[in-house]
Amino acid sequence: MLPSEWKRKKQAELNKPQVHKKISNTFIENVLHEKTLSAIKITYYLASVLKDLDFTKELNTIFIDTKDMLNYTELTMTDIKNNLKKMQKTSISFVEKDKFEEHISLLPRFKIHLGRKRQIEIDIYSKIAKQLLEVTERYTFINTKELMRLKSIHSIRLLPILHMINGYDVKQKTYTLEDLNSIFDTKYQRFSHLETFILKKAKEELDNNSTLTFNYEMNFEVLGTGRSKIVSATIEPTSKSNYQSTIFTNFDTESIKEKEELDRTKQILKDKLYCKKIKSEFNIDEQELMNEIKVFLDYCDKNNKEYKDIAKSFYTHLKNNPMRN
Repeated sequence: MLPSEWKRKKQAELNKPQVHKKISNTFIENVLHEKTLSAIKITYYLASVLKDLDFTKELNTIFIDTKDMLNYTELTMTDIKNNLKKMQKTSISFVEKDKFEEHISLLPRFKIHLGRKRQIEIDIYSKIAKQLLEVTERYTFINTKELMRLKSIHSIRLLPILHMINGYDVKQKTYTLEDLNSIFDTKYQRFSHLETFILKKAKEELDNNSTLTFNYEMNFEVLGTGRSKIVSATIEPTSKSNYQSTIFTNFDTESIKEKEELDRTKQILKDKLYCKKIKSEFNIDEQELMNEIKVFLDYCDKNNKEYKDIAKSFYTHLKNNPMRN
């Protein structure tokens, strides 16, 4: 249940007394506060490794194999470290017995082991873990590859909700402007603006890049003298068995970029001296080395860096990274 929906329910109860019932929190509608794809992918990864927790304990500690997490999420170690820090600042609100509980931190503590074990140690409350598991057990799992195709955070935030609605008996849900602003973390004052800048663009991207997209219909209220006002939008998920991904729209440009990146990667790997120093000093395996090279090359592209000795510069880049010290 969205906070906006809860507020309306509370107002209705004030106007019309009724028997109070427990309101269950819908994790999928409240967890996506982070505005990055990496944070969402890490959230889904955590859900995949929590099944064997002792839920009789209030707080559990889990140990994650770093290599497994890198392979699953297709992220770099730097991405994972940075996003785990951000997730520590994320708290989940539960609505229960007609009142909000205090916010519960998504990740109270994590510890990265830099030795040969290459593990990440995470503390997580059982109550949060159950909600994470609910994402994968009650709703259709969101394919990581599908998320990778999406470039808009609005599409990323909407896709899990479409999967959730698709699991309803009546496969549609009506949202007010307040609800949609809550979902997309926006502050639009008019439905027409939200439709133009959010719904239409999200639909176009999902139409071209996802097996699940949606249709929507604006609902009007007649105000008199022929005037009408949009009061809500009904969203209905639609499945697509075939779609043409826009990933190939700029194929030639992307191919050139990929070739240049491949050439620079080979140039780094050919320098056996620095590759050996890097693996030895930073205890990096082959998978993490390739991930770190990609981060370094992205940094070079964004900052227009052209290094003559790229292997040496890559080594210096890692050495100056405070996360490696």
